[in-house]
Amino acid sequence: MFLGHVNARNPNGLTALGEFALKAMMKRGMIIDIDHMSDRAANRALALANFSPGGYPLMSGHTGIRERNSADLNAENARTRAQLAQVACLGGMFGVGTDGMGAYKWAGAYAEVYDVMRRALLPVAGARTPRLWVSASLALGTDMNSLVRTPPPSLFDLFGTPHFADIYNPNNPINAGLPPLTKSTTGNRTWDYNVDGVAHYGMYVDFLRDVRTWGGNTTLTGHQIVDDQVMYAAENFYRMWLKAEAQKTRIP
Repeated sequence: MFLGHVNARNPNGLTALGEFALKAMMKRGMIIDIDHMSDRAANRALALANFSPGGYPLMSGHTGIRERNSADLNAENARTRAQLAQVACLGGMFGVGTDGMGAYKWAGAYAEVYDVMRRALLPVAGARTPRLWVSASLALGTDMNSLVRTPPPSLFDLFGTPHFADIYNPNNPINAGLPPLTKSTTGNRTWDYNVDGVAHYGMYVDFLRDVRTWGGNTTLTGHQIVDDQVMYAAENFYRMWLKAEAQKTRIP
């Protein structure tokens, strides 16, 4: 049982009106994100979405796996592994949040989420390649709003792996086969990812170039995360929406 920050005011998670509202959204084919629900509300929403085989896809757009000993992911807005598995099996999507994470730490978090979702989908996948299934479920989540931090400069990644990201050098083999990447300029200011981090949304390109250089673990490499996964996220969001549209007439 999770004993961290949890809203326990409603034992069922959702009121009768709340359940009515969720079903009304499903009947209209709307995309429903459960990230700002209480833990019990998220569980109830997932239960409502499992109304039949296949169910209705839900998404969790910008968070991580809940960890009791984590300073950032010990609250109910982070997903439990059981919730994450349900999101995968429903055909929903999960956005791995970048709040204050350097490229390599984020890549490790992505690989961990990938592994949980892959294991959940293995019985469903049969003979198909698990990676093809999971790529339909994972994306990058930001929620940059002045309260949520952007990824830090790679050289000053205090909570990850400080390193020099040679992402602007076309002669470095790590950039082979990729379009040249130039530093972002705003007025008289030129932004260098190594010392400025992700200073604005446009610099997520720089961030992903850095993610691509992550050596990886037994699950994924940085190259696979970016080229085989993140680059297909927009297409897979569209496919999730198609499933929502297909399922909306089946809501009880």
